Amino acid sequence: MIAAEAREDLLRRTCEAAVTAGEFSFAWVGLVARESGRIQPVAFSGLELGYLEELDLSMDAATAGGQGPMAVALREDRQTHIADFLHDPWTAHWQDLATARGYRSAVFCPLHEAGQVIGGLGIYAAEAFFFQPEELLLVEEIARSLDLALDRLHARAAGQTARDISRLLELAVHESHDAVVITLLPAAGGRPQPVFVNHAFTELTGYGLDDLRSGAAGNLPSSPEALERMRSELEERHRSGETVLLRKDGSRYDAAWSVQFLRGEEGRASHVVITQRDISERRRQEEAMRFLALHDPLTGLPNRLLLQDRLQIALGRAMRDQEPFAVVMMDLDSFKLVNDTLGHADGDLVLKHLASRLRSALRQGDTLARFGGDEFVAVVNRCRTPQDLDHVLSRLRAAAKRPFPLHGREYPLDLSLGVAVYPADGRDAETLLRRADSALYDAKAAGGGRTRFFDAMREEAQNVRAEMRRDLAAALREGRLRLYYQPQVDLVSRQVRGVEALLRWVLPSGHVLLPDTFLPAVEESSLVPELGRWVFAQALRQADAWQRSGVALRVAVNVPPSYLQLPTFGPDIEEGLGRYPGLDRSRIEIEVTETSGFTDERLWLQRLRDCRELGLGIAIDDFGTGYSSFARLVGLEAALIKIDRSFIASLPQSIPACSLVRGMVAIAQATGSEVLAEGVETDEQARVLVEFGCRLAQGNLIGPPMPPKVLEDWLAGWTPPEGGTGNAHANSSL
Repeated sequence: MIAAEAREDLLRRTCEAAVTAGEFSFAWVGLVARESGRIQPVAFSGLELGYLEELDLSMDAATAGGQGPMAVALREDRQTHIADFLHDPWTAHWQDLATARGYRSAVFCPLHEAGQVIGGLGIYAAEAFFFQPEELLLVEEIARSLDLALDRLHARAAGQTARDISRLLELAVHESHDAVVITLLPAAGGRPQPVFVNHAFTELTGYGLDDLRSGAAGNLPSSPEALERMRSELEERHRSGETVLLRKDGSRYDAAWSVQFLRGEEGRASHVVITQRDISERRRQEEAMRFLALHDPLTGLPNRLLLQDRLQIALGRAMRDQEPFAVVMMDLDSFKLVNDTLGHADGDLVLKHLASRLRSALRQGDTLARFGGDEFVAVVNRCRTPQDLDHVLSRLRAAAKRPFPLHGREYPLDLSLGVAVYPADGRDAETLLRRADSALYDAKAAGGGRTRFFDAMREEAQNVRAEMRRDLAAALREGRLRLYYQPQVDLVSRQVRGVEALLRWVLPSGHVLLPDTFLPAVEESSLVPELGRWVFAQALRQADAWQRSGVALRVAVNVPPSYLQLPTFGPDIEEGLGRYPGLDRSRIEIEVTETSGFTDERLWLQRLRDCRELGLGIAIDDFGTGYSSFARLVGLEAALIKIDRSFIASLPQSIPACSLVRGMVAIAQATGSEVLAEGVETDEQARVLVEFGCRLAQGNLIGPPMPPKVLEDWLAGWTPPEGGTGNAHANSSL
């Protein structure tokens, strides 16, 4: 800045210094044209790649070019900052241009001459969020120094003396936040002579100018040979860098440094300017960020990312030494109860204590990581014998079993463990983790507090279920699912009460699969709501078609328990009904099993009451196989209670079955519900049911599940059995 003789030279040198010494990607200066108000680029350095040719910047805020960060900086006379080009609304107009050239962040400062804004300086970096407070301050100091240099040139052009401006520049360097040393380079190759240090240098290093002149190192070249080495290194490598330096008191600090040679009229370097900045705090923050990136903030244990690295190391060691190792996945049993009863703060405290205990239970060289929530993973190396692994697993279980003291009380907990062993259970990290998780699932399913090793047969069964889900999803998309309808009749009046909609899967071969063969694979999967919506929609469409053709039938639709408890269930039902405004809703029944598996019985009852308020009937399926209470049945006000076929099959030979069915009929009638027997196969069963007071029946004695057209033909030819029993259309092949 001091050496520049013209404005263009000054601006060009500044941009070059920002790129070469500051190691920024790109820097440019734009000046405001007085007449047009356009911001015209006049100097740049770095990866410009045609960027400036594409810009159309203006001081006019009403234009697109006047809404960018450079224009705002000039209009409002303040520094502006873009932390991330990809996500800043300021840069929406120029994001494609910037990202194509690798610009991710930038800062813009106004430039002044004689106190007036004449243009701006823009500096770009290749990293998002690169400009932290110290970098922003540095750029602001560069802009202020440019202002002083511009004023000096302006004063010289006006015939004024530059002495005051030079003094201001000297003061600017002297008061800079960066430590600055200027050293004279003797022409005859003598000892370099320090001629200037600023306050920041003395505060940072403890050295003053007299210390340096008396021979103290002070981070300067101390001999002609050292100076020549510096020169050659700077010419061959970089003029800036980061290193660890010593203060006068012997303490160490991290420094970012840069060197610039000042050349005289003959082009020979006459002085060297060394600047440095204390970046110790930044380094500490970077180290902390690196730690947090690889460790769990609550327990301090390795996180999933670091666990992957440790697993790769374990794999490499095991392959080299031909020694097995184990991956142990652990889950704290009933931890949700701890959070719900004690609160999350105490829950976190339990996790920290548990992490410490588990870490102590492992051997040196083993790894413990927090996998998420209350799940931990241990990598147990060098399991030369089964006893080696058993010993570690016992220590882990024992560590968790000891009660946790909290608030003067002790809380007993337990741990479930799933184990996968290399190489028998897998030869890569992903497989070992997945199979340890599968074993943990087995341990939890067995009641918790257990250790389970990976079971290949169970994984095969899981794979079969997964393939079944994929095939079923394809069948749903390709229209290979059907609804069959099984009639329900009154054994006394001989009238058809309604039908139950039953799902069937038609394979490309023409073979029809029953729900028991594929629905278990769907439970707890994302297919549940999709399949539930499809079944309900198809049943409504068919019921509406029958109503419009004059066929009055109740249509019962089975609802899977997992679908009933989803938040989307209610809106799905309302949306489906909305498509058929003329349909008599009282002819639609929602069938749910008594063993729905709801942990929240109030939610179970509320969902069914919501259905009843929509005008739908409620049927309880498989009655007698679960744990219904009188209170639940009375509160539910079910339209129909269906006795499970397992009780009907033993009639009339089994006296206990007769007693149970008679009692179920009495219970159902006491609640005001109709009662229907499922799986009626023989005339004797029908006769006994009528004697017990159960008039409604469904089963092969009456008719099998049928496609809609076949059912319509069946209805047309339905011959009520004489005396309430028998049917020529009975089909025992179902």
